[in-house]
Order: sequence, then C-alpha cells, then structure tokens
Amino acid sequence: MTETGPKETVRLFYSYSHLDRNYQHSMERALGLLRQDGLLDDWSDRAILPGQRISESVQAHLDAADIVCFLLSQNFIASGPCMEEWRYAQKLAQTRASLSRVPIILTDCAWQDLLKDDDLKALPGDARPVDSYRRQPTAWQEIYEGLKRIVEKQGRAFTPQPEFLKAMAATDLVSQDHIALSDIFVFPNLTLFRPEPNTNALFEEAVDSVRDIIALRKCIIHGDEMSGKSSLAKHLFSSLAYESKPVLFVNLRDEHRRPSERVFRDIYRTQFTGHFHLWRQQSGKTIVLDNLTASSRSIEYVQFAGDMFDNVVVTTSSDVYRSFYKDDERLASFKEVRIRPLSHVQQERLIRRRLSLMDSVELTDGFVDHVEDRVNTIMANRIVPRYPFYVLAVIQTWEGFMPTSLSVTSYGHCYYVMILARLTRSGISKRDEDINACMNFAEHLALAIYERDPELGDLGSDGFLSFVNEYRRSFLIPDALLNRLQHREYGLISANGRFRVKYMYHYFLGMYLSKSSRNERVLHIVDSLCSRSHVLSNHLTLMFTIHHATDNLVLDKILEGTIGTLDEIEAARLDSEETGRFGEIVGDLSEDVLSGASVDSQRRAQRERRDLVERRDVNDDDGQDDTELVNSWYKILKNNRILGQVLRNRYGSLERGKLSELVETIADGGLRLVNSILRDEEEIADLAMFLSEANRALDLESVKRSVRFFSFLWTMVNVEEVVGAIGFREVREIVDDVVNAKSSPAYEVIGYFATLDGAEALTGDIASRLHGLLERYEDGFVRGVLSLRTQHYMNTHRSHYKVEQRVCSALGLRYRQRLMVAKRRV
Repeated sequence: MTETGPKETVRLFYSYSHLDRNYQHSMERALGLLRQDGLLDDWSDRAILPGQRISESVQAHLDAADIVCFLLSQNFIASGPCMEEWRYAQKLAQTRASLSRVPIILTDCAWQDLLKDDDLKALPGDARPVDSYRRQPTAWQEIYEGLKRIVEKQGRAFTPQPEFLKAMAATDLVSQDHIALSDIFVFPNLTLFRPEPNTNALFEEAVDSVRDIIALRKCIIHGDEMSGKSSLAKHLFSSLAYESKPVLFVNLRDEHRRPSERVFRDIYRTQFTGHFHLWRQQSGKTIVLDNLTASSRSIEYVQFAGDMFDNVVVTTSSDVYRSFYKDDERLASFKEVRIRPLSHVQQERLIRRRLSLMDSVELTDGFVDHVEDRVNTIMANRIVPRYPFYVLAVIQTWEGFMPTSLSVTSYGHCYYVMILARLTRSGISKRDEDINACMNFAEHLALAIYERDPELGDLGSDGFLSFVNEYRRSFLIPDALLNRLQHREYGLISANGRFRVKYMYHYFLGMYLSKSSRNERVLHIVDSLCSRSHVLSNHLTLMFTIHHATDNLVLDKILEGTIGTLDEIEAARLDSEETGRFGEIVGDLSEDVLSGASVDSQRRAQRERRDLVERRDVNDDDGQDDTELVNSWYKILKNNRILGQVLRNRYGSLERGKLSELVETIADGGLRLVNSILRDEEEIADLAMFLSEANRALDLESVKRSVRFFSFLWTMVNVEEVVGAIGFREVREIVDDVVNAKSSPAYEVIGYFATLDGAEALTGDIASRLHGLLERYEDGFVRGVLSLRTQHYMNTHRSHYKVEQRVCSALGLRYRQRLMVAKRRV
C-alpha cells in the first residue's frame, strides 16, 4: 500500500526582529520546496490575525514548534521581545530533547557571546553571515540544505507523545492518580493453547514476557472481566515504545470509523512525532488492538491491521471470544492466549511493588505476609479471582481507610470500594441518594434470586423484568440509574438479572439480611443458612451478613452451631498420652531443616506449593456430603473461617469477652476435629487391619506406620487451620490470654504458631517464649513441631542474626550466617 494522504510536517518557528523582515521573507522563499513536499510548516508572527493577542499566539507556536530558527543580527540582540523568545526556547529545550534550535547568522553581531556554552551549530556554512556572501542565494541554499537535514532527522524521530504516554501509564485504581502502571505492573499469568499434532487435544504453554508475545506474531489474548487485559495491552505498548520499537495502540471500543490507512495515520499522530510514511517503512511493526468487541467494525480493524503490521496483538473478554470468535476463520492464523489468575508468586511480587510505594512502611517479610494473608482470605473462597485489580483493591482500601493501622479489612470496605468504583465508572454520581437507590435495588434483587434459586444465580430475562416492575410498586428508581446498573462494561447487573461478579450477590444478600434480622421471614432464611453453613454459598452469605450487621444475632448463631458440632468429642490436648500414637514419627521432627538457599527462593517455593494446593482443591464439592461426619467437619471448618473473618473485621468493636469466646470456639472446634478420627492406637490398629485384609499384599506394620503418619498430618492440618483464623497481630493479646487460661500443650502450640504468623521478624521475645516452651515440655511431639515451625519461619523470613543465633541455640541447631536486610528493595 502507498501513502495517499498528506505527509506529516515539521513545525518551524521564525524568531526575528521586524527590522530584518526582508531576510525572513528570503528564508521563507528558500524553504519553499520543503513546504511544497509537505515536510515543513513554518510560522512567523506575520500569520497573527487582527484581534489576536500577540504574546499568547507567539508562545503557543513556540510551544508547538519542532524547530526554532533565530535570525541573529544586531537588531535581534537589541530587541527585548526577541531575547525573551531566545530565553523561552532555552527553557523549552531543557524539557524537550527533540526541539532543534538553529541560529541563522544574518549580519556581523555578538552571536558567539549570545550562545556562550550553548552547543548549537549555526547556519549558513561555517557560520558566515548571510550578508557577507557575494551571492546571497548561495547562503540561502546552504541554509536550505542544513534545515533539510534537520527536518529529515525530525521526521525519523519517532518519539511518543507525552500526553499519550501519560494515558498509557494510567491505572484502574480509584483515586490513585499518583500511581503509574509501571509502578505496580506484574506480568500476568498467560497460557498459550497450541493444538497437539495429530490429535484434537490442546497443549498448554506459559507465555512469560513481552518478547514471548511478539514471537507469536499474531495472537488473541482473552480473559475474564477485570483480569487485566487492558493493563497488559498498555504495558505491551509502553515496553515496545521504550525500546524504540515501532508500535501502535488502538482501543477498538472507541473506534467507530471504518479502518483505513488514513485512520491509522491519524491514530499514529496522536501517539508519536515524526513522519508516518517514514515510520511505515520500518520492519517489525506491532499493533496492539485492545477490547475487541462483537461488532463487525471491530473485526475489520483486525483484518486490516494484518496487512499493515508484522505483529498483531488483540485483547478481548473471554465471553466475547467464546461467543463470537473461537471458531472464526478470520482469526484462524491467530494463536489463542488465556489470562489466568495470578499465581501466589506473582501475587507476592505485586503486593511488594504496591507496598514499596508507601513511604511509612517498613517492607519486612513479615509485613508482606500480613498483607498477603488478608488478600488470601478473600481469594481462598474464590469469591473473586486472583487478578491484580482485586489484590490492589484490598491494599487500596487499607491505605485509604486505615492509613495508620496494620489491619487490612477483608470483608469490609474493600468490597464497597470495588462496587462504588463500578457504579461511578458506569456514570452514576457519588451522591448519597443515587448510591443508596442502587444499593437498595441490588439488595432486593439478591433476595429475589435467593428465594427463586440461589444455585441458578439469576432470574432470567422475563423474571428480571417482572422483578423490576414489582420493585417499582414499592420503590422509586429512575430509568437512568437502572440503565447504568446494567452498563455493558461496568454495570453490576446483566440483562437477565445476574450479578456480574460472584461476590456481589453474597454482599447484597448479606446486606439485606443484616438490615432485617428481626423480621420473621429473614430469621427463617438466616436459620436455614446457619444450619447448612458448610455449603460454600451459605458460608459466603453469612460472612457478609455478619459484616453488615449492627448486632451479634447471626454471630451468636454461628458460635452456637460451632460449639454444638461434634460436641460429643473432647478437644485434643496433644499431651504425651494423645501424641504417643504418632510413634516413631515424633523422633524425626527435631531434625535440622534450615535451608542454605536464599530467603527469596524459599518464599517462592512456599508460594508454588500454595498454587499446587489450590489447583488440587479447585474441584471441591462445595462442602456437601452424604456422610454426617464429613458434613460436621465441613461445618466446623467453614464456621471457623467465618469467625476468623469476624475477628479480623470487628476486633475493635467487640468486647474482650466476645473476642475470647471467638478464639476459644475456633480453637476448640479445630481440636475436636483432630480427635474426630484416629484418636488413639486402637483406632489406628483397627484401620490398619482393615486395609491390610482388603489388600493381602500390604504388610500390617507398614500400613500402621502409614496410618500413624496420616493421623499426624490430620492433626497438623487442623492446628494450622486454627492458627490461620486467629494468627494475626491485632488479637495477639486475646490469644495469649486464652492460651494461658486453657494451659494445654495444644493451646501452647497454637499460641506460639499464631505469634510467628503475626510477627514481622524473629524477636528476642519470641526467642524467650520458645526457650520457655522447650524447657516446660519434654514431650517429643511438642518439641518437634515447635522446632519445625520455627525453622520454616527462619527459612522464609529475614531476621537479625543475633536473634537467629539465640533460636538455633535453643533448638540445638548449628547456626548458619544469613543476610540481614534492613529494608528490602523491590
């Protein structure tokens, strides 16, 4: 294809004394061919129209100029306005490296003193004055040749426009304009799907960098809502532009013109300086087409770009891709790439990058753990996917609402912030009356969905229309608000009455139930939810109900349900009589497992293990089982997670007695689970006998050892579940009070583990506590698990070497010198 439209022009500004007007006319004539070829657009103050303010017009054209030519003479140097233009251009050059300042020597004058240390090449020739030439056309030709070289160089200076770079640096965070995308960007979790040769199967391959994406030549990247598609697209553009690679960015959602070379040239002009036709001649050009939609115009851009660009990267939503383009022949040459939720490794990297922007934060490993734990309390239930937006929303909530606290509210303000962000982006004002109207509508919609079929999750198009008509008989809601609530991009609700993101349904249902908790109809719903709190959807709704509630009605029901589950089983004490069943396992617990690897590598391995666990649990059966015992396990586990959230969210508003009740209920529930199976050697022997009889090839003693090991794992998993619910620093005082009151090995272990989880680093107090526990308990189990847990903490956290030496001495281990970092750089 050839260039058909006018070429881009370099803008030249004449700075001259009006007493030298004849020279300026001569120079205009000399540059006529550059103007005719469309390469130059020159301007002087002769172009100012009557009625325009001279100073404003001159400054505006100076600001826009690519080249400023100073026609130097004694008249110029003696002119106040000319010298102002000289000094103003000097300031511009300090911030605009692309600005060319060219002295044109007209007559003998003190031009060298004027330039001083300014390293500028003067024209014509060797800086001979124009009036010294016997034939002045020769001087003007030399000036033409010199400026032509500058114009051609400017035309090949494909510099990104500052305003466009600023737009590419913007993030989706509410009220966080001071943060640039590059500050927090973490390359997402991308998977390429390749067809397996000679099969119908697809082979999955990781895509880990911008270079990997470009190597695909043509690819379509799709992901869920808020998965970071546009952030990736902007990062891709910015990375290539930073490396001076030819790249163009198009938001297809904003383009309504039919694609053409002229349209792409117009887009180019908003993004780069330089000549489009010269830019087109470069090899390896990339175009990033963000937000492919279902419209025919949108796919036309993809087709047209394929002929103009070497690399075409398209982003779209997974819904659009699957519904319209998965089997589209027009995209047959495009590789499919899927955005998946972040891994735990990527999530920690993102958290560190975000926290590093806070001046008042000491970025210790323990502090990162503290924030990461709060984020994980949301992601663990898969109520929102582990995408950057949601991770950052939690951190933003903490920074915005509690800037001096170390508490990150998981089921608190962050959900409200995410909902408010969507409402405002859909065009709804932040006025209380508008927000309240939207919230009320959403609450009643959630109730209608629950009463119809909570598993279905929507009312259907007809059912939603009926709901709207019924709602309007009781409440006012303007059509404008209702339409905004269904905004195609940022609305809360789809056309069939489904909430766009899973958490919204539970959030609004919980809000409705909390406001009407004394209503008989609502009490019946709450009782039903509490009786089956082990079911995931009920568990999530109860969490939000307690969060919104102004009383403890629902909280007390959860406490009663937890205390009454498996109440015939005593809570494990984990004394020597109980832990004797672990046999020879205990003897291996105090071995040296301190790693010689770096803390960073150990933390990475720890998070990779978390990813494996999550992938294994992704097909969880939602906490429902036909076995009463299994349902009881689920109920205690889910209730403990609810109660742990209450501790995190409301520790400052509940009385000490209620907080102690929560901690004790969580711990006793977990310890009853420990004793619910394989509580003694007799049960272990019976199970081992059953298994060996079922398979005669199995040796009875080997089976017993395996069952004992399983019993040990079951014990530690439930202890860690308890610690996960109560192990944060804000309630450490309450936990210690409960531990001291209960005074059992089990509570001592839980209390120590909780202290480690809430610590930013090992301290002298922790070392003293460990030493006291080791002196108090000779039991091999207690000593073994304390040693293992402490060594694991040392492997994954940087602490002061003197404290680590004390800890190793207490554990009877050889101390290995570790690098102490006061403040970790990201």
